[in-house]
Order: sequence, then structure tokens, then C-alpha cells
Amino acid sequence: MWVRADRRHEGWGAGLVRAAEDEALARGCTSVIVSSMSFQAPGFYRRQGYLETGSGGGLPGSHTRHHFFKELERTENAG
Repeated sequence: MWVRADRRHEGWGAGLVRAAEDEALARGCTSVIVSSMSFQAPGFYRRQGYLETGSGGGLPGSHTRHHFFKELERTENAG
């Protein structure tokens, strides 16, 4: 998932994540695992309630891969 720079901070990313989580719940999933590179959006996932479960470096450009986990909660709107 990616939101172009000129559309960030308008809620598009959070809305897309919520839609993906709602679809996951509808399909019987109970949790989500995602990864993000240090130059991408690790802070975004933290703000969406994801817990960082690990990270690893050694990648070109001194970048780090971040791994996140979130337990999904069923709400009235999530089927």
C-alpha cells in the first residue's frame, strides 16, 4: 500500500488500513502482520496501533526492515 506524497496527512492511509482490517475480520482473521522499511512508514503503523515485534538492518543504504503485529478487534461495523 502506498499513498502519494501530496495526499498524505488527509486520512487516506488510515482509511485504507481500516478497510483492510475490516476485510480481514470479515474473512475470519484475528490478527495482522505487516513489514515496513525504515524509509517507508514504520511510524504510520505505530500510530495505527501496530506493535513492533522486531527489526533487522544490514540492508543496502543502511535501511532497516520493521515488523509489526496487531490483534484485530471485532466491532459492530466489522461484520
